Amino acid sequence: MALTCVSLFVLFFLSFGSVLQTSCILNDSVLKTPAVYAFGDSAIDAGNNKFIPNATARFNFMPYGIDFLGGIPTGRTTNGKTIVDFIAESAGLPFPPPMLSLSKAQLKSTRTGVNFGSSSSGIQRCRPVYLHRVSHSTSCVEDVNQRVATFNDLLPNMLMELEKSLKGSTFILCDLHKLFEEVHAQPEAYGRR
Repeated sequence: MALTCVSLFVLFFLSFGSVLQTSCILNDSVLKTPAVYAFGDSAIDAGNNKFIPNATARFNFMPYGIDFLGGIPTGRTTNGKTIVDFIAESAGLPFPPPMLSLSKAQLKSTRTGVNFGSSSSGIQRCRPVYLHRVSHSTSCVEDVNQRVATFNDLLPNMLMELEKSLKGSTFILCDLHKLFEEVHAQPEAYGRR
């Protein structure tokens, strides 16, 4: 079985003074957070894949959602809230809806954020399920990992540039690829015996 170490999520906080002022405490500092825009994979997917015909990864059935509001499956890859939900909740915002659940008019009018997360890269054309069809000599698909690592290495500088050009915005990058790669390379250091 191939381990595909491709996980990443980016949170985009808009902090403009004129829009819906709420506060969020993060690392002992108060942020004015009127909106959360989240980009990533299954770690943050709020249900985008349930709107993709023939998506290979769907989570809109039990037990997913059993601990979510009302115990109803939402398409999240968890039994409850995602990290994005917790952040939005802490900021006093509604959970950012899945991008694919919104009409064009709703996308243009939303002011509190949108979740672009997609399990198994369902929104993208390259889906990890197809990686099992690619021959590889190690437990990871190295060419894909190399592309992800290159992208992840470039992303911090891109986000700094975006923060400069989008005054009042804050970007938070969580690179889970490096963590998963490290756990895979040194499982004993993380409790595996």
